Amino acid sequence: MDIVPYLSVIGMDGVSEVTQTCKSAAASEGLSPAASAAFLMLERKCSLVVPQVANMDDSAAEAQLDSLVGAYRDASSLSANLEWSEEGICDGYLTCAVTLALHKFGTTCDNKWLLRALDVLRISERTLNNPSWLVLAVQMQRHFGVVNTAMTKQLDFKSVQFDSMRHLGYAPLMEGGAIKDREKWDSEAYKFYSTLGKDTSALRIKVFKFFTWPMWKDLLGFEKRLQLSIGRVESIAAFALSNVRACQTQKELFAHVEGMTKDIASIQDVVNDIDSSPLTCNEDSSVLRAALVDDLHSERCITLAGKLLEPTKSLAARRAVARDTIALFAILHDHILREAERQRKAAAPRSTKKGSAAADATSPPVLAFLSHRAPHENASWPTEIRTLVPLLAQTLVPGAAILPASSPLWAPAIDAMVTELSAPIQSSSDIVDKVDELYKALVPYTGYFLNALLQGACTDAVPVAKIAEALKSKCIEPWQLLLKDALENAASNPRFVNTTPLLREQLASLYQRKVRELQDLVADLAVCCTAASKRR
Repeated sequence: MDIVPYLSVIGMDGVSEVTQTCKSAAASEGLSPAASAAFLMLERKCSLVVPQVANMDDSAAEAQLDSLVGAYRDASSLSANLEWSEEGICDGYLTCAVTLALHKFGTTCDNKWLLRALDVLRISERTLNNPSWLVLAVQMQRHFGVVNTAMTKQLDFKSVQFDSMRHLGYAPLMEGGAIKDREKWDSEAYKFYSTLGKDTSALRIKVFKFFTWPMWKDLLGFEKRLQLSIGRVESIAAFALSNVRACQTQKELFAHVEGMTKDIASIQDVVNDIDSSPLTCNEDSSVLRAALVDDLHSERCITLAGKLLEPTKSLAARRAVARDTIALFAILHDHILREAERQRKAAAPRSTKKGSAAADATSPPVLAFLSHRAPHENASWPTEIRTLVPLLAQTLVPGAAILPASSPLWAPAIDAMVTELSAPIQSSSDIVDKVDELYKALVPYTGYFLNALLQGACTDAVPVAKIAEALKSKCIEPWQLLLKDALENAASNPRFVNTTPLLREQLASLYQRKVRELQDLVADLAVCCTAASKRR
């Protein structure tokens, strides 16, 4: 059965015919129930790749699903004595049922079939032990704005998979609202890419000593692909911003920002120079298709996998987003670096010698600024801070007069930012849509950016206290009320209405976790606002 996804439709028909012959012969000789069930699973797996399956009407598809689920329940006794970690003998029934529901989704684009497939997977106690089911379930959940982090942890992505499986592991965390797990992914991926040079250097030595020249060239190609991977650029940029939330003090924030200088400068060159540094996407698109019971190379299977992975961005769009994210962090980096240098000067012991004091006064510090390396003219800043960022960038232009925090230009920029951030509260949509809009407004950029800006920007150049007071009075308090209401009404989420009570309860629980993590992010921002309002 493991070879079924790789067979063509014609080949599958042949396997089905062989199966029928084997079953007839086995019936006369007396076959064990387990063997009979295995034959039946293979037959059903083969039948589901026939193109007509996707064109079933809804009633026929529902009947087929009920038949498969019933067959699984009837045969479940065959797996009663197996360990939990072992694959159930008749798990193929559920695989067939899920595939049928997904084919219907691919044909109709109706999310009710995704709910039906999730409900089928809920039946088995071995879902967490089946990688194919886990991959499919996580991709289906993202269409409802939730993610089961127990499933993503069970998939256990590590090492190079942070690059090749990013679309299957990171995207669901981002769209499902698993903020803390996404931050952990950013951290682990950053560590992997940071040690890449050291690891491949040691590996090159071993390959050179003990293996062949073609293998040496393959290793060099592998290293180059990872160095120019869009996943590497995105991971470093995301970690630079998301890790500011882990900084509890200004000292930790300064250390993190200064520590990222070299890495951000390196990927700035990659994303800005399109001609000499063509970025590549190393994500393995065949993994999701292999989880489906279908011909891997068929147009139908490729289309269905693409619909499950929606919304996905093109390589050019991802590059543009990464470039703008890096430019945003570069501005933040330079403001924090300036404040760190000011504090170091203030804390430094004064020299008693007039000559040394004069030299210290006339020699400016050599700061590794990054903002002048980033193109700001066509940057698509997040709309929530689009009016604020140009003023922040203006104060960093070499040779230009520093825009003081008391400048009248700040007031309309702060008002526009607050208006944009409070838009989710003012919208007339239902509470679920409001929470989604708030999530998109704060994650992955704005919430972290404001957190670091309030905590570490120089008060001479940025009106930190005014920004904090405006955010706290006009945004944070309404956000907290919205999230409290969303948490209390999670069970009545309209996206989960058309399904069974047990699945509805499960999805509502995942949604509550998403709201709680957003509450934690807002609470952290509230703490920063309280502390920043006292900075003068």
